[in-house]
Amino acid sequence: IFIVGLLLCGMLVSCKNDNPVNSPVPVKTELEGTWDGTNMDGIDQTQWTYTMALDSVFIDAGDQEKYRGAFALDTSAAPRHIDISVTKSAVAADIGKKIPALYNLSGNILQITANGPGSQRPASMDAAPVLKLTLRQ
Repeated sequence: IFIVGLLLCGMLVSCKNDNPVNSPVPVKTELEGTWDGTNMDGIDQTQWTYTMALDSVFIDAGDQEKYRGAFALDTSAAPRHIDISVTKSAVAADIGKKIPALYNLSGNILQITANGPGSQRPASMDAAPVLKLTLRQ
């Protein structure tokens, strides 16, 4: 019975390994975690925090809960796209809208270029958006 138990346990553990050692880590997983930073305009010194887990995102500006919602990635686009669907916001009119943005990930540095909820996606990372952030994990 002990040996059968060990074999079953080993089979369960090996079945749960969804990401073998040599396979690439999905981009979504690379974005998971907490990212802190400021606006790249050098004027606005508000501390921004993005916390991403699975497909959920929590965005804070200073000590204010700015947005809560879900995010989806398009890694085939260049630069990459992130769409944030707002489910909770300090501004009621933003709830239900999407924030289409661009992002670039380089090591522990995440750059996000975005316009406001319900706006068009910026044309490039260098576009003049409402918000251009550099965040560090």
